[in-house]
Amino acid sequence: MTRTPARKLLFTLLLSTAPVVQAENLLDIYRLAQRNDQTLAQAQANYEANLERGVQSRGQLLPTLTFNASRYQVSQEITQPALPAPAPPPPYANDYDSDAYSLLLTQPLYRKSNFAAYAQGKAIAAQAEGEIAIARGELIMRSVQAYFDVLSATDTLAFARTEKAAIEGQLQLAERNFAVGNATVVDVHEGRARRDLAVAQE
Repeated sequence: MTRTPARKLLFTLLLSTAPVVQAENLLDIYRLAQRNDQTLAQAQANYEANLERGVQSRGQLLPTLTFNASRYQVSQEITQPALPAPAPPPPYANDYDSDAYSLLLTQPLYRKSNFAAYAQGKAIAAQAEGEIAIARGELIMRSVQAYFDVLSATDTLAFARTEKAAIEGQLQLAERNFAVGNATVVDVHEGRARRDLAVAQE
């Protein structure tokens, strides 16, 4: 089975970090992926935003309650016309506060645009439910694939190391036989070439 260099690098990184994350089984891998997967995080954010759109569209059908409060300070100064008397009466002030409150409840009976927006919001929320379910399913598939790819890579690495050890044993035997005259230099060079290939595969 051929693997791209990027995939091989991913396997190497997963193998090198496996003791750090201490994931013991496939369920642990999936839980780690749930916490750290960017694709799922983006799908979750879109899901929550689309759910909020559904809530907002529903709000257009609900009554609106408006409360207003105001306070005025009134200051009046009243003077009377002068009479033919020894002295006119002094002006007097009339100061008071005026408060006003209003509570307004508005309920539109029928607005086609609001009902259309509500139906659209419900459809978007339903679509968001489907998209997050798909994203979770894809995460499960990616986690399973990565888990078994790492297991396969681990087995392949173990086999390569075993094969390399066997080839090194054959090379040592060929070198000893060559030293005593029971093998040719070609046998030694072939053994070294096989050893180098095994190292490269490892």
